[in-house]
Formats: sequence, structure tokens, C-alpha cells
Amino acid sequence: MQAAHTPVAAPPSPPPVPRFAARVGRLRYLNLLAATVVGALVVLLLLCLALRTYPGGVAIMGMWMAAGMVIWQQIAAAVVSVWRLHDVGRSGLWALIWLVPYGGVVAMLYLLFAPGNAVPNRFGPVPAQPGAFDKVAGAVVLASLLALAVAGWWLGPLALVVAFMDGLMALGR
Repeated sequence: MQAAHTPVAAPPSPPPVPRFAARVGRLRYLNLLAATVVGALVVLLLLCLALRTYPGGVAIMGMWMAAGMVIWQQIAAAVVSVWRLHDVGRSGLWALIWLVPYGGVVAMLYLLFAPGNAVPNRFGPVPAQPGAFDKVAGAVVLASLLALAVAGWWLGPLALVVAFMDGLMALGR
């Protein structure tokens, strides 16, 4: 007699990971944040250059378009921050801390320096190691931030001196 053939059930497959549940490492997070800011600034600059020669009605429309661009940049930065939160094993709801005054600065510094999970977590596999492009772009971003900080450190007091001298000259007229 033959044994009855019983079908073997396949093991259950893991649930699909939603597209929003991605993970981003520290360097790619820095680069993507910089890309959202630079992209918004370039579009706003082009918008300002294009609309500066048009009458006032078009300029008002340009202001609305600029406001839309800023909102787009904030949404893109929020998405990237959620991806980074996922890399450190936190829920994306932690991004709401950006709504607290100074909370965004603290959260951004945390996300820039906190190491991600070294093993796959509920948000997906470990992000790929940064490539050469990410490393070069990160170096450019960090050098730019350092240059802006040094320029602000030097030009801030200089601007105060110039304003003071301008005020003194205005008193002498």
C-alpha cells in the first residue's frame, strides 16, 4: 500500500514592507537633507529671476509658488528624517518632535550622530554602505557647512560694526 500523500504547507512569507518604511544611513541622510535644501533654493532662485520682470500680479503668484516650494522641501525633509528614524529603530511618529521649538535641531543632531541598527529591523534590511559619491558629497556638504559657520562667525561681528558706523555717519549728516 502506498502512503497517502499529504501536501506540505509552505512557510508563511513575511509581510511586505511598505515603501515608506525605508532605512537611510547617517551620511546618506546628510546628503539627502542637503539635496532638499539646495534643490528648493535653486528652484526659488530661478523663480525669483523669472518673475522679477513681470508686473505685481505675477509676483504675488510667484510668492505662492515659493511658499509651495518651501512646503515641498519641508515634506521631503520629513520623509528623509522618517527613513533615518527607521534606521535607528524608531517609529516615524518621532518626527513630530520637529514641531516642538528647538526640537528639530536636537532631533537632527541625534539623527546625524546616532548609529543605525546593525541588523535588519521591522522597517527593512540594513542600508547599503555609502559609495564613493556619497562620501564625496558628504565631504562637500560638511565643508560647506564649516565655511558657512566660519563666514558667519567672521561676518556677524563685521556686520554689527558696519551698521554701527553707518549709524554714526547718519548722525553726522
